[in-house]
Amino acid sequence: MEDYEKNLNTIKSGLNEALLGLAELRYGLGREDKEFKKLVWTTNRNEFYTFYETGQIKKPDGYLSDGKSWEFVGLLERKPFGHGGVFIGRKQIFENLDFYRDNKNMKYKNGKNKYIVVDDDHGTYRNWGD
Repeated sequence: MEDYEKNLNTIKSGLNEALLGLAELRYGLGREDKEFKKLVWTTNRNEFYTFYETGQIKKPDGYLSDGKSWEFVGLLERKPFGHGGVFIGRKQIFENLDFYRDNKNMKYKNGKNKYIVVDDDHGTYRNWGD
């Protein structure tokens, strides 16, 4: 009976690994989700971008950047009339991740984001948000 239970547990473990592998292939749920800190960014259009402490960016369609050619640099405070405020670098964001994960700290009362994203796309710094 013990051999039967041992074999059953081995089979269950193998099935779980196989299912995880299928999810990784289909939905882009790679090992990076488990190994690195991440910040999920929600746009006003309800699109979700995921920024990793390595600089990688995951788009809503599941594309995951390599963190070199397209890299998350940080956040720039949004001020009235299109002006930028204080820049917060990636290192500082991931040191205080709980603050930036709290929706009250990231959005104004009207629902607009308090920050815009700064990225480096092939050597060009860009600011974007909604």
